[in-house]
Amino acid sequence: MDRWEYEVRTINPNWESDSSVGVPHTVDIVESFINGMGEMGWEFVSFLPPISQKRSAVEPLDPSAYYAVFKRRVG
Repeated sequence: MDRWEYEVRTINPNWESDSSVGVPHTVDIVESFINGMGEMGWEFVSFLPPISQKRSAVEPLDPSAYYAVFKRRVG
């Protein structure tokens, strides 16, 4: 039976650049992040809706952040 470990990562697609030339689109940033995790052996599972860091109903959520779930085999 396979054993898995899981990782939840925040992907913030906001991009800071000194130049307006070559600024990637949000999709490119997310794809690059997911591909980078894949190169480290992580398999993308799913996106989660925005989650409050304080887990409070009154805490505003960050609609610009993506929460991605990854898994990989242990051992």
